[in-house]
Amino acid sequence: MKHLLIDENLPASLARGLPVACSHATDLAQQPTDNELWIHARQRDWTILTRDTDFFDRIMLEGPPPKVIWVRLGNIRKTELESLLLRLWPAICSLLGNADLAIHDLPQDSSIAPSLNQIKQISLQAAELCKQMLAYSGKGKFIVGAVDISRLVTDMAKLIEVSVSKKVVLRYNLADHLPAIMADASQLRQVVLNLVINASEAIGERSGSVSLTTGVLDCDETYLRDTAISESGSPGPYVFLEVSDTGIGIDLDTQSRIFDPFFTTKFTGRGLGLAAVMGIVRGHKGAIKVDSEPGKGTTFKVLFPASGQVVAAEENVPRSTSWQGSGTILLVDDDETVRSVAKIMLKKAGFSVITGNNGKEALQLFKDRGDELTCVLMDLTMPHMDGDVASLEMLRIRTDIPIILSSGYNPQEIQNRFGGENQMAFIQKPYQMSTLLETLHSVLERKKMDRS
Repeated sequence: MKHLLIDENLPASLARGLPVACSHATDLAQQPTDNELWIHARQRDWTILTRDTDFFDRIMLEGPPPKVIWVRLGNIRKTELESLLLRLWPAICSLLGNADLAIHDLPQDSSIAPSLNQIKQISLQAAELCKQMLAYSGKGKFIVGAVDISRLVTDMAKLIEVSVSKKVVLRYNLADHLPAIMADASQLRQVVLNLVINASEAIGERSGSVSLTTGVLDCDETYLRDTAISESGSPGPYVFLEVSDTGIGIDLDTQSRIFDPFFTTKFTGRGLGLAAVMGIVRGHKGAIKVDSEPGKGTTFKVLFPASGQVVAAEENVPRSTSWQGSGTILLVDDDETVRSVAKIMLKKAGFSVITGNNGKEALQLFKDRGDELTCVLMDLTMPHMDGDVASLEMLRIRTDIPIILSSGYNPQEIQNRFGGENQMAFIQKPYQMSTLLETLHSVLERKKMDRS
């Protein structure tokens, strides 16, 4: 039985005619899960949002209730999206790893170094995008922490650049030393991209500019009441991001509807962008202001409560790849390209390497040769036996063996699962040689300290 979330404006007679259990939604700006359907009501039009394609097809065959627009969410289900992303990971890992190795072996004055560094940066951006999409698919977890919104926008500059029309000039007015906001960085990136893409599309095929401005503003109750979120937070200092464009502008009637799910002035299939922005900002106890006039462009200002938390300083000192270790590493990954790159990295660092392609094979190798191993580097998700299961079996055989699990999933989620295991560490894919050596050095030094 599916569960239907309905807008309070939906007539009771229509709700009674639906073949599922109903209750009122608390936040229609978000998106339904796989086990939910939503109805959004505005005046005399209703939209039903669902990810359940089978339910959608069955209802259409039976005939939907009158005066209702049924919309199937997305052409790719979350499970399909996750599968696609996980197939992309090995390619990204191989691309980044090989570029990193090539740069490591090049003379500093090599003419091809800039090209390789560009490949490396693009690989890192692709990896970051995949992480965000994994989080959307439900396999990555959102983590709230102290965020410097100016730094976040600066880090997104390349992604923003490729997301707008080539006729659009980007202008940045980013304040330094802003108070931190407590937020999930992945969700904030979604807000930034949605607002920038909307701004670019408002300009259309003409030349124009999009400006991104950050700052801090002391907001009183009167100011907050005049925002698009009626239940905005308490008065006080708010950090803001302002996205302005020189596009066609928005009339007052359209302004009153732009945050409705699936309302769009664009082509069919669009309309979740600003609804998603609204949901994210509301979830962070923030506010949104819209200032627009037809023919004079539009400004979206999103505001988030300033926090007393401190954003960790960026590491400006490059990590070293000169550290040398010794001993034998059991390297386990079901993708041959990932194994190949990691094996070269480990050998360059002075280690001998034994390889396995799944958890079951790794466990047998460990039983046969565990006494000679210095450390295990193992993928988390593999056929036959996952890395987490194999790791726990290995620790039962030899309690002092350091094990490093690798995955594209969020590191916090993995660390929470194995927080009680002192011998366990985690490295997020795709990793560079410097990160791998730093992690190895850390776990082996910790092992030495435990012995002393």
